[in-house]
Amino acid sequence: MTELIADGPVERYLDDLFNRLAGTGMAGRRAIAEAEDHLRESVAARMAAGATADDAERAAVAAFGSAESVSAALRAAHRPIAALFRPAFVASWWIAIAASLAIGASGVALWISGRVLGSFWAAGDRHPVSAARCAQYLRLEPSSPDCYHAETAHHFFEMVRNRLAIGVLGLIAAVAWIALRKRFSADRPAAPLVGLLTAALAGVTAAGLLYMSVPYLGSVSVVGIGWKFTDGVAALVVAIVAAGWALARYRRPVVTTR
Repeated sequence: MTELIADGPVERYLDDLFNRLAGTGMAGRRAIAEAEDHLRESVAARMAAGATADDAERAAVAAFGSAESVSAALRAAHRPIAALFRPAFVASWWIAIAASLAIGASGVALWISGRVLGSFWAAGDRHPVSAARCAQYLRLEPSSPDCYHAETAHHFFEMVRNRLAIGVLGLIAAVAWIALRKRFSADRPAAPLVGLLTAALAGVTAAGLLYMSVPYLGSVSVVGIGWKFTDGVAALVVAIVAAGWALARYRRPVVTTR
């Protein structure tokens, strides 16, 4: 068997390949063994042709391919299918947390605005309802003087309750991420990309909701625009924060420790 130069080109190459293939298990171990055998044979053939040991090793390494490309190809070939979806799962987790917390904050704002400006502004609806439905609303809201007030009060309660419930789920998801983030340290997607995607989604949502509500804020005859306005403002805040976070991460890349 051809002896390699101690700390020569081939040994340094194999050390580099070993470091790059850390965590690949049996596939990585076999790849390093095969690479060493191939390089030894290549060095022996070149030395038999008259090359010096150093020149033969350099030529063998150059012909074999860079450690970066070899390790990348091996990781791609042996990566489990589930691993391909983990960064997307983590990105969806982050976006869901941001969206849920924004909806929860919107619920708080909707409740405050409904108390100050009236539940009609926040959740009013002028659509007529059947007699049976009207009786149901009056049973649910016995203090309301008529069907319209009962319907609006109940609708307002449901809107606030549902938004606060989603906000609580967002808090649970955030706590779960804090507890499990080390387990997903190797699967984190590019933070700037996730930030820009979140900003884009929230920005489009904010634009639509504010377009449907802002022009009517000064009209006392328009009811039920409060939820659109508070949701739109919450989405706008998320868009601004996410865009700023993406920009900050782009300028200062985060190095994660495992």
